[in-house]
Amino acid sequence: MPKNFVLFVCFWLCGYFCYGQHQISGVLLDNTSKQGIRAASVNLKSSDGKVISFKITDALGHFEMITSKDLTNAYIEINHIGYKRFSQTLGSQLRNLQIILEQTTILLEEVKIKSAPKIARSGDTLTYNVAGFADSNDRTIGDVLKRMPGLEVLENGEVKYQGKSISNFYIDGDDLLAEKYGLGTKSISPDLVKDIQVISHHEHIKLLKNKRYSDDVALNLVIKEEAKLKPSGSIMLGLGTPKHFDGDLNTMMFNKKVKFLNALKANNIGQDLAIYMEETRSQAKIDNLLSLGTIGSPPLEKRDYLQNKTGLFDFNFSKPIKKDWSLRTNIQGLYDRNNIHYEGKNTYYTEKGDISFHEIQIAQINTKAATGQVTVERNTDHFYFKNSLTMGLNTEDSESSISSDTIPIDNNIHHRSKTINNQLIYMPELKNGNIIQLQWSSKYYTKPQRLRSSTEVFNDLFYPVIFDKIIQHVNVPTFNTVASLGYRLPSGKINQYYGIKLELENQRLESNIELLQGEKIFNPLLDSTINRMNWLRTSSEFNAHYAWNKERFKSNLSLPVAFIHTRFEDKNYQLNNWKNLIQFTPSFSARYHIGYDDELAFSYKNSNNLGNIDAVYRGLIIQNYRTRSYNSSANPVSRNNDFFLNYKLGQSVKLLFFHFGLGYEIHSTNNMIATTVTDSLTATQLIAKENSMHSYTATIGLDKYIFKLGALFKLKFNWRRSNYNQLFNKEILPIAITSYELQPAFNKKFFRRIALDYNSSINLSFSSQGNASSDRRILFITQSMNFPINIT
Repeated sequence: MPKNFVLFVCFWLCGYFCYGQHQISGVLLDNTSKQGIRAASVNLKSSDGKVISFKITDALGHFEMITSKDLTNAYIEINHIGYKRFSQTLGSQLRNLQIILEQTTILLEEVKIKSAPKIARSGDTLTYNVAGFADSNDRTIGDVLKRMPGLEVLENGEVKYQGKSISNFYIDGDDLLAEKYGLGTKSISPDLVKDIQVISHHEHIKLLKNKRYSDDVALNLVIKEEAKLKPSGSIMLGLGTPKHFDGDLNTMMFNKKVKFLNALKANNIGQDLAIYMEETRSQAKIDNLLSLGTIGSPPLEKRDYLQNKTGLFDFNFSKPIKKDWSLRTNIQGLYDRNNIHYEGKNTYYTEKGDISFHEIQIAQINTKAATGQVTVERNTDHFYFKNSLTMGLNTEDSESSISSDTIPIDNNIHHRSKTINNQLIYMPELKNGNIIQLQWSSKYYTKPQRLRSSTEVFNDLFYPVIFDKIIQHVNVPTFNTVASLGYRLPSGKINQYYGIKLELENQRLESNIELLQGEKIFNPLLDSTINRMNWLRTSSEFNAHYAWNKERFKSNLSLPVAFIHTRFEDKNYQLNNWKNLIQFTPSFSARYHIGYDDELAFSYKNSNNLGNIDAVYRGLIIQNYRTRSYNSSANPVSRNNDFFLNYKLGQSVKLLFFHFGLGYEIHSTNNMIATTVTDSLTATQLIAKENSMHSYTATIGLDKYIFKLGALFKLKFNWRRSNYNQLFNKEILPIAITSYELQPAFNKKFFRRIALDYNSSINLSFSSQGNASSDRRILFITQSMNFPINIT
């Protein structure tokens, strides 16, 4: 009997656990990324609101609960910071529930931290509340951005987020300033801006959002509603002794009907206005082959040494012209007169002795520049069109008096450049959801340059002609056109893109030397002083892109194959070379979201740089008063393999931002620059010889708002080591350079009226050549400390 009773109890308990218990399981997914949501609180409640059971979702968003209680009218309630509260009554299905949560914005003021700056995260968008970071002494939004953890503003107005330059600078969603957004960071008042949005993995083209891999970071200024009602502006005028002035006039308006930002600036106190003409996303081109001297700019901020008289007008206008269509116009003009007085010394260390050049230069550079751009764009979820026409004109006259090793030399450079560029992009979405991508761009660029110098360094070269001055003429007109057609399949487990790209680039390098004696001009007896080189390159490329996403992991693989034909000829040297090349340059990128706030990214890129006409010309070119150059390399080719690993952490609640990066770069070339230095001159020649450079990099960035102190602390560290060979005075020297850079910064406000702003930069570099362990060491330290006081 007892034995039967025990068996009865066991069967009864088994039945209780098997049939009396309920298992509730499922997964929480983000409504935009469709990825699992970790660390969410899932509560199972009875009809009267009492908690029956609860669970926290795992790293993939899964949860599972077991209960034996009655579930009549029971419901699930889910809470997670950054998402709207979710509640749903349980039905007949209890397992494998799929619950979609909608993102929302939660500001830090709900965390009950008094007077702390406020940051909120919603998916890939990080929102900084401007009022929490602004100070009464701030004149522009750039001043506020500098105090926001994770953000960095450079001297030219360029913005970086966790070490990466932003791709777009939006003003209420409008890319008003395009590539030249430095005016925005240095002109827009913080009183107009409600929030700063930083958008990671940004895609400007709405049609391609979540349909292709992107590592871009964009910044958006959210304008206050009251600031949209009427135009605003500011006027600033400063006067000082002796005869110093600084003037600034800005007008701006940002609403749905029209956006404009116009500026007039002028000063002679060392503020460089040429930075507003610079593009943050510019194409490389052959620029200055000639120069006044050999000493570069000092390692200081320009305002600490620039002596100028400059003026700028900058007009930017954007307006909707039809439904979803917009017209944007950007016009800039610059006048700049820059006076330079510097002294420098270049020393070359050789086994046969040191060679030094002592140079004192007094120069004046006059620049006049103007650019204009007209853009028509339509950017919707199912269609994209853009046509942008850009024109530019730049004139520069420079003259200098140089004392090189006590020998007086007069120099003059004149150039006048012209640029015209048109870019067309057309992307419609087909009925089946696939996308056609058509792009076509054409560009023409020319920059005639003339150098006139009284140098005597080259007298022996042109003997027996006697002359007072050398005149060097150079021009490299360039025409480039690129057309591509692609087909994108964004659906399925693997997003696919297949495209073909055709490119043509035509250049002509023209140069000659004239010798001036009095008012008479003579031609050198050497034929090698003339270049009349024609250069043509055509390329046909087929590319396949594959993007694969799975929960927290995203990857992109690019497999381009190109056939490239290069031909260059110069009848003066019986030169007629051509080369065909088939190149395969794959690249791979991937990132893994470790948690809600951090990610790990890896990238590999293989690329080839085939050189340009400036690497193959044969005739002699006088680059400055003591440097001449020519080439003997046939077809320069550089093969590059770049590996990068990056980790980023951004905890908006703790106001903690950290990033760490490692890089390894291998650059192999079939050419080498041969430098010959004597007591009087320097000669460079590109020759055919294998060479390679290995570079190792490490970067660390830490931004932390310290709540107890009410202060922001920033720290940047960069390390780089490079190894390569250098051909110097017919001797191959192995060169090793190691550099360290440390940049601490600290900002704190006292008593609401006084602030402390400290910035420092410590640079240390070691270099060695040959078998020497450490031949040279350079230590450079800069510090700045400001105590702005508000007396209003």
